[in-house]
Amino acid sequence: MQGYGANSPLVYVVPALGAGGYISNAGIPGENSDAIVARWLANGATACGAAPCTYVWFEGGVNDLRRQVATPAQVVANMLTAVDDALGKGYVVLWSDILPSRGSEDGMTTDAVVDATRDYNARMATACATAPRSLNPRLRCIFAYAALADPTQLRPDGTLAGYLLPAYSRDGIHLTNAGSEALASFAVEAIRD
Repeated sequence: MQGYGANSPLVYVVPALGAGGYISNAGIPGENSDAIVARWLANGATACGAAPCTYVWFEGGVNDLRRQVATPAQVVANMLTAVDDALGKGYVVLWSDILPSRGSEDGMTTDAVVDATRDYNARMATACATAPRSLNPRLRCIFAYAALADPTQLRPDGTLAGYLLPAYSRDGIHLTNAGSEALASFAVEAIRD
């Protein structure tokens, strides 16, 4: 199910992990990583409704990089503030890389943004692989960029050009139900690990 909630978050709920398990997105379209962190620090986990959340999932930074308002290093630092806070509060944290976003209607995703996304994803991978985070069993890092990227769209150097698979997005950046389910499958796998 996909749509916009009362406070304008993009909401999709994907059944996962059997009866009673679901993945809900409380992201707000257009939000930068500093706003995500501020909202997390002020409100905590809100997508679970009345039930307490066990897991929280952070995926942020695409708007920072597309608008060129923060460097990949700054975005990783922002996201680590939220990740580390959630770990400190006892949550199991899913932290996913930034997905491809080229081809979106606004034309904001250029080679520079694709390069910044790759830089962010590499820095995120390093943060996940470095102690003490690498030793924390409650941190589950998700790397879905390559799996959701269109392998037929390549740059002259042979690397992925940064387009989502057409079945996963109508506008080049926001996921369709099929895209949401594909990304959710990574979360389910991370939760089961």
